[in-house]
Amino acid sequence: MRNTIAIRSSFDPKKDLSRLIKKASIIIDEEMLKAVINLEKNSPVGVTGDLKSGWDLKPVAFVNNEFLIRISNDTPFSLNRLEGRKAGKAPPSSALESWVALKLRVPAKEVKQVAFLVARKIGKEGTNRSKRNFKEFNPIDGQPAKNGSIDRAIQRISKRLNIEL
Repeated sequence: MRNTIAIRSSFDPKKDLSRLIKKASIIIDEEMLKAVINLEKNSPVGVTGDLKSGWDLKPVAFVNNEFLIRISNDTPFSLNRLEGRKAGKAPPSSALESWVALKLRVPAKEVKQVAFLVARKIGKEGTNRSKRNFKEFNPIDGQPAKNGSIDRAIQRISKRLNIEL
C-alpha cells in the first residue's frame, strides 16, 4: 500500500514571478534614480553645463534573466572631464578651442595658440580630478567605483530586495 500526499500551493509561477520582477524593477529604478540625482548634484558644472545636465537613466529591463540598467553621460569626453587624465599624449588642441574661448576669455585671434599651449601642458602634466574630488567611476574602465553613488545604490537595492521580496 502506497501513501500519497498531495500538496496544493497558491503559487502560480507565471503570475508570481511576473509580480516579483515588476516589484524588483520598481526598487531598482527608484534607487538608480537617486544615484543619478547624486551624480548630477556632484558633477562639475564646467563651462557649458552640459556635463552636469548630461546624465541619463534608461528604465530597468529584464532580459535573459538579468536586470539591465543603463546610466550614461553622452557629453564628449565626460569620463576624462570627471576623472582627469594621466600625462602622456596631448589632446587635440581643436577640442579645447571652445573651452579656451569661453573659460579663459581669450581674444578670438589668440584662441588657437592658447588652445595649443593648454593641450601641450595637459600632455606633459595630465589633468586633476574635478575639484569636488569626483570619484564615481574607475578611470581605467569606466565602471562604477567602490562607494560611489552607483555602488551605494546597488547595496541599497540588495537590502531592499532581501527585505521586501
